[in-house]
Amino acid sequence: MPLADYKNTKEYVQCPKGTWAARIYQVIDLGTQKVEWEGATKHCRKVRLTFEVFSKPLFVGDDGIEKPFALGQEFTLSFDERANLRAALEGLKGEPLTDEEMDTMEIWDVLGWTGALTIIHKESKGKTYANINSYAPFMEGVRCPSSVNEPLNFSLVPSMFSAAAFSRAPKWSQDKIITSPEWKYVQDGGLRTLEQQALLAEIGCGQPNPEDIPF
Repeated sequence: MPLADYKNTKEYVQCPKGTWAARIYQVIDLGTQKVEWEGATKHCRKVRLTFEVFSKPLFVGDDGIEKPFALGQEFTLSFDERANLRAALEGLKGEPLTDEEMDTMEIWDVLGWTGALTIIHKESKGKTYANINSYAPFMEGVRCPSSVNEPLNFSLVPSMFSAAAFSRAPKWSQDKIITSPEWKYVQDGGLRTLEQQALLAEIGCGQPNPEDIPF
């Protein structure tokens, strides 16, 4: 992802390379998105996990206040054994997720999870990007600093949908969310048009097929 999530600064500032304490403070349901993968077009339900990263040094804004960097990653919403989302969560946990956890876990449950992220820098088209390279549990005795950012769970599940939560999501993610059939569904008050029904049926109601994993 780009080096700065804080756009109100005069210059983008990169999150330093290294391994840093981090906390999931945003879980954003992006709905079903069209993805190009190995020459094929697929439709997958996507979710973005955003972390506050307590690097050294911290980010310093124009106001002179220190705050953690915000770095995130987009995943296909799947707990399949081959899925990148499951690999990331098991990395933070430091052990495989159990069958019991799989039976009861919802993606919203990971809000507040902590762990160690390894951040690397990559060059692409003349620009430098900070990326999350790996997820791990803390070493013994290490603790995550207190949360700085207000947590956010945004869901397109009709019973959980909140316009207030949507308004707090980053603008670029709002732009992506409103292209999804799930967004159109909740905006129609839960009444699917024939066109929406056909699309959701075609893509499996947003559930990824095994061949769509990993992402």
